[in-house]
Amino acid sequence: MTLPANTTPPKNMMIDSAGQAVPRRYVKPYDRKRDQLARRCLARWLKGQEAIDRIYRETAADIETLEAMAAEHRSGGRQPGTRGNFQFSSFDGSIQVARAARYELRFDERLRVAQEIIEEMIAEKATGIDRDLAELLRGVFRPTSDGLLSQARVMGLFRLKIRHKRWQQAMDLIRESIESRRGKNLLSLRVRGSNGEWQSILLNIAAVADDGTAEDPA
Repeated sequence: MTLPANTTPPKNMMIDSAGQAVPRRYVKPYDRKRDQLARRCLARWLKGQEAIDRIYRETAADIETLEAMAAEHRSGGRQPGTRGNFQFSSFDGSIQVARAARYELRFDERLRVAQEIIEEMIAEKATGIDRDLAELLRGVFRPTSDGLLSQARVMGLFRLKIRHKRWQQAMDLIRESIESRRGKNLLSLRVRGSNGEWQSILLNIAAVADDGTAEDPA
């Protein structure tokens, strides 16, 4: 018997990887145990994810509350919009809470036109572009392992001093193709220990050592 995905199997039955309902008595004890532990881990992680989501929302709301109060104090009652980065500390200065605004750079179709101009300049061996520079320029438009162009490489083109009319045309196209989009804010909290050093409170499972303690982010 094959059951639809996410269907609870009948009592005393288990679902195998092919979606088949298998009588529990025919499943080896080891397989029953690993299924039990996998589901226990899933429940634990889902619960932790919900807790982190709640911490993020509540912390963001607290930051916005204080930001609005500070803005009202500065503007005499007016409520300007959020400005991105914001940081505050406890009265004794031992706790710092921060919000860092993140922005994503993207390029529109004009980047492709600029690439074609640069490739034509390489093919024609335009003035100012030798063999080494030509290879560097080809690398700028070579996709990374994830199939995307490197933003850092593209932006690095502006640092090259190539005096050529078509090069300036390509740079103008790239500059006009840039789109800046607001990404998700990064929230952080750190505390100052008795030794005067700051320690970040990390909500990152990859930053937790095997003994359950947080690793030094440095």
